[in-house]
Amino acid sequence: DIPRGCKVLGLSPSVVTEAQCGARGLDYRTMMADLIAYAISKDFKVVMIPHAVRPESRLRMNNDLILCREILDFKGCNAGVCLVESKPRAPVLRALISRMDVVVVSRFHAAISALSTGVPLLTIGGGHKYREAMSMFGLEAYHVGIDELSSKDILQKFETLTSSPSQVREEIVSDLVALKAAAVRN
Repeated sequence: DIPRGCKVLGLSPSVVTEAQCGARGLDYRTMMADLIAYAISKDFKVVMIPHAVRPESRLRMNNDLILCREILDFKGCNAGVCLVESKPRAPVLRALISRMDVVVVSRFHAAISALSTGVPLLTIGGGHKYREAMSMFGLEAYHVGIDELSSKDILQKFETLTSSPSQVREEIVSDLVALKAAAVRN
């Protein structure tokens, strides 16, 4: 159950982004644990939403659930955090993301779910797809690429995002209407 009457952060980490960080000597798990601790200190409840899930597997490939569990065990940051451990279908994930106040995602489909439902978001990692999708909504400031990735940058952008989520939501919804109209014309 999603907590009611409080601010809720949806967090969708990625084993792909974790691997990209590891290749650069960056500790993605620590950054995600720092984000969780910071969000909780700002009175957010956190819902971890693994987007690629293989519950029956112990392999990391395409299995964000393992990473989510490791992040929760890391630094004991599991208080105030709910982990989605099942393998919900895409429409259920989209509906879940739509109920968040803000989301921080490292999975492209989670980003698209947030954008298509008007949820303010911060994207982390990824390639040009993330930057291009965010630029379609004027949200480039809420993307942290692998090359500039640090806990400091993530927390600063999270603070900026959460200081005016309704304004970001309005921007997303307004641009979404325009994008849908353009798609119909094409």
